[in-house]
Amino acid sequence: MSADMVQAIAPRLDHTLWRPVLAADPLCTVHDLFTWVTLDHLMQMHEALDLRGALAEAAESRAQLNNGGRGGFA
Repeated sequence: MSADMVQAIAPRLDHTLWRPVLAADPLCTVHDLFTWVTLDHLMQMHEALDLRGALAEAAESRAQLNNGGRGGFA
């Protein structure tokens, strides 16, 4: 979910803080966020989530190419 979508749905939620917690496969807990996570950790978590998304998109593109662009139907 993009920062703009978060802003539209939950305008008081800080996307920078909560994205690693709210990810489909969270990188930290709320407790972690407020006890030991540093700003550098937080920025690295965002990079990891960006990488995870890019890898998923690449895998999806490869799957579509391997499928002849048929959208998963043989």
